[in-house]
Amino acid sequence: PGGPPLDVTVEATGATSLKVAWKPPRKDLLHGKLLGYYVGYKQEDSQESFQYKNVETPEDGEMASYITNLKRLTSYLVMVQAYNNAGPGPRSDEIQAKTLESSPPTSPGLTVVSSTSSSISIEWEKNENVVFKDYILHYKAEGKEWIKEKLSTTTNNYTLKGLQCGTRYRLYMTASNSLGTGEPSATVIGRTKGGAPVSPHKRTFLIINSTFVNLNLGSWEDGGCPIQYFSVRYRPTFQHVWNTVASRVMALQKHLDIGHLTPGREYSLLVNAYNEAGTTEAEYTFQTLNYTFFASVLTPPPVRRPESRNSSLPFYRNLTVILPVVFSIIVLLVVTTAVLVCLRKQSDSSNGDSSTESQPRKGRQVENVGMMEFPQKPPKEMEQTYKPSYYSSPTRKPTPIAARGRLRRRDENHEYAEPYASVPPPRCVIDERNCPAMLSTRNDGPYATIKRSPPRPVCYLPPMNQVGVKLRSTQQATSPERSGPYCQSGSSPSGSSGERPSSM
Repeated sequence: PGGPPLDVTVEATGATSLKVAWKPPRKDLLHGKLLGYYVGYKQEDSQESFQYKNVETPEDGEMASYITNLKRLTSYLVMVQAYNNAGPGPRSDEIQAKTLESSPPTSPGLTVVSSTSSSISIEWEKNENVVFKDYILHYKAEGKEWIKEKLSTTTNNYTLKGLQCGTRYRLYMTASNSLGTGEPSATVIGRTKGGAPVSPHKRTFLIINSTFVNLNLGSWEDGGCPIQYFSVRYRPTFQHVWNTVASRVMALQKHLDIGHLTPGREYSLLVNAYNEAGTTEAEYTFQTLNYTFFASVLTPPPVRRPESRNSSLPFYRNLTVILPVVFSIIVLLVVTTAVLVCLRKQSDSSNGDSSTESQPRKGRQVENVGMMEFPQKPPKEMEQTYKPSYYSSPTRKPTPIAARGRLRRRDENHEYAEPYASVPPPRCVIDERNCPAMLSTRNDGPYATIKRSPPRPVCYLPPMNQVGVKLRSTQQATSPERSGPYCQSGSSPSGSSGERPSSM
């Protein structure tokens, strides 16, 4: 060190002891960490060199030491110097002090007997040959200042109360009488019961949902000392900055929610619990759920309070039972009615299509058939030879007519009957000039038919002999099946015959 200790003082504490106190050198002259001090002393009129007592740097910062085994009523010179790894620094100024003529009582040694979470019990040895005026107990917690407590007691034990839970204490005692205060006893260590909080397991501490997590603060163990408060921070695992939820959550609050989280994301949670014994820090990693449906599965069921006997209601008066049943019946009736109405409409539609398919068609068959379409009664002279024919004309080419959106056609081998087909006027197979009588000859062009064209009236010629001479009128009634030339409307004996339509 580059400088001496400051403010050195020396005080006689008895006939054989001196108390030396000082302060550290200036900070700018320390030149490193101080390891301790050398306290030198010698008689004032002696030519001998200084004797040194090594004093390590105290933890509490108090720079003081006692020099003992000195002579009564003798003057001494005292000086102090600091040292570090490089060696001792400059000496302080020499201070003169004289011991007392008589000594005060020697301070008794302490012993820690027992402790609780807030008290420490001590005892000490009692000297029956020395009359003590009083005792002074010195104690301090770690990192705190010294506290003095005067003990006015005739016993050799004492209980120090009102201490912090789970805290380490340093204690020593001094005794005094009319001659002064004796040297302090050796320092002892005592500790109150209790410890820092104990963090719970993740399963009992965290109740995880999709967008929030509930912290069960009541699951923390106090370690024997009541928990005072919590601090809570969290962050997504891919970030480095902590978000502070609360810096001071009192221990009376048993639950805390952290909301506005992202479903399916991993988070880190940092919780600090504080009590008098110390601080416990616990870090948890959790992942929120993907769907809110699972939150109800993981959330513990609510505590059901016991109900009195008079609070139970019959089921028909319990709305929680009746309302769902009534709503279910109403929904069932509505669905059933809708299904029946749809089926009824579908049935009516099918019946309507079938009726419209048959009735109007039949009506058209009746209405569109003119009287000219039916075979006319032949003349009396032709009654016996007249026989209607219902053969389709092999030479007639049907004209396509639209009937309900469909066209009737014929393929190469068969002709399909067509309603309302246009039929040309009747023609005579032989020369019309040789046809003496044509029945119901129409000259008004095409006419409508139903499904099959009604046959045109047939005109039969009287048979002729081989030389072309007409036979007598009695032979004119010969059937066309037996005679040759004839006239008919578009059909020949060789053609395929068709049945007469039912409407005819």
